[in-house]
Order: sequence, then C-alpha cells, then structure tokens
Amino acid sequence: MLRLEKSHGAARLDAACARALRFGNVRYRTVKAILAKGLDALQSPILATPTPSTYTQGGRFCCDPQTLFH
Repeated sequence: MLRLEKSHGAARLDAACARALRFGNVRYRTVKAILAKGLDALQSPILATPTPSTYTQGGRFCCDPQTLFH
C-alpha cells in the first residue's frame, strides 16, 4: 500500500481505501484498480444496510399475513 502512496499521493490512497472498505474488499489489487480507474474521485454509492431485525424476524421479504393483506 505504501508504494501506491508514493505514486498516487496520500489523499487519493485514503479515498481508494475508504471505497474499498465500503465494499468490504481491501485487497492490494482492488485498491490499485480503484486508483488506476480513478474511482477514488467518485462519490461512493450509498449501500442499503439492513435493519438488525431483518434477519432475526423471518427475512427481508417475509411478511406476516396481517401486514401483507392490510
């Protein structure tokens, strides 16, 4: 990673690492590709985060009959 800082600068490397963290893939190759494609300059897309009850109460698309046929 430090080698990438020398060639792209600390600010760009920080942005690329933040983007890679956002997608859960912080491998060297991924960060290098983000920098090469200039994706570090783009705003990171907003990823939908499930609520804590999503997986503990039947799943994302599971509804009880009262809610479904309201």
